[in-house]
Amino acid sequence: MALEDFMGEDDSTDDSSDSGNTSTPRSDVGDEEGKDEHYDTDADMEFYGSGNADIGKNPLERRGAMSNFTPSDLVKEKDGDITIDEDNIKFYAPMFTILTAEQKYESGEHRQLKSTLDAPKPSWNGRIVSCIGSMGIKLGKLNKEVVMFNTGSHSKKKAMQGVKDIMGDGVDGNDTIYVNFFGDAMFMRDLAQANHELRTDQLVDLEEIGSRVVRKNMIKQSIKD
Repeated sequence: MALEDFMGEDDSTDDSSDSGNTSTPRSDVGDEEGKDEHYDTDADMEFYGSGNADIGKNPLERRGAMSNFTPSDLVKEKDGDITIDEDNIKFYAPMFTILTAEQKYESGEHRQLKSTLDAPKPSWNGRIVSCIGSMGIKLGKLNKEVVMFNTGSHSKKKAMQGVKDIMGDGVDGNDTIYVNFFGDAMFMRDLAQANHELRTDQLVDLEEIGSRVVRKNMIKQSIKD
């Protein structure tokens, strides 16, 4: 969903107490093209956007913009997959970066994360991420912490090996590397709602957000037997 589509939505029900109850769990998800056999793309709908959500016990009930969208709806409009052969902490975050030797992603694209690991699959497997943008930068100008975050190691040796795996052995500081920015589409949407609704005075309520949004997205394993 591009920004122009978002602007066309009616957000007049954002503050309504029952506006999230218009969504119903989908029963045809198993037949959808592109569904990973180890990932239940509509597992969240048991809690989010369904008519029987218990807000006192379960995570945040979706309402307002995109509240009627399921992960399966986003799968239908994806522009391709991102195949990943290892688990990495960055994929559990609402936003992350991927380094590439050439510009291969475009702003506005929706991609589906696909893990090649054997079961159990990581919980980010099957999620739809939005490409926020892509920028080229000389490798020598790239911050060390960005390289460490991308390779998933604070070891200089391992971090540099990760860069060589992307760029090749003959890489030097003048070579251009591309930093591609992605965000988990539904995770970003949910954090925006949490920022609006879960507040104490002028501050966001981190305890509430931690238990009802962040922890569920980052820790829960969505494995289908």
